[in-house]
Amino acid sequence: MLALNSSMEKYVVLICGLNIRALNRISLIEQKRLLAGLAPDLTVVYVGDKGSYLVTTTHPREVATGLILDVLRGRCPQLSGVAVAEPSTVKSALANLAKVAASKYGAQFTVADFGVSIGGDSWRAGLALPMLPAAVPTALIPLYERKNAVAGVGARGCDGSEA
Repeated sequence: MLALNSSMEKYVVLICGLNIRALNRISLIEQKRLLAGLAPDLTVVYVGDKGSYLVTTTHPREVATGLILDVLRGRCPQLSGVAVAEPSTVKSALANLAKVAASKYGAQFTVADFGVSIGGDSWRAGLALPMLPAAVPTALIPLYERKNAVAGVGARGCDGSEA
């Protein structure tokens, strides 16, 4: 357990490139096993298996995210980096995104799951956080209607296989 008299910080941490399609697979069970070794320096609440965490720690964000990324890169060296933000920033940005999406898409937008119905397909509106060491921008960037990016030719997964 973390020291109660220390200043506690919380961060939303996103590991870039983890469990994206066939690349960089680390199961949630393995993520938990790997990150358990960081206790008591930080505690992690997991959001799915894609490397999205709520981290509580006494460390500055750069140290906390460095610890997490180092441990995961020990299993999967190809992980590209980490994005981090304060929970209040993410909450505010999601509220702004919901307003923009509702204004632009009206009844096609569902706030419960940030779903947008476009041309008969269901899409998810979401945030893109900059990777460290960049700061989180204060302005909301306009929505772009784009297909999901796919892994480039020659991209390799944790086991060295090509995607």
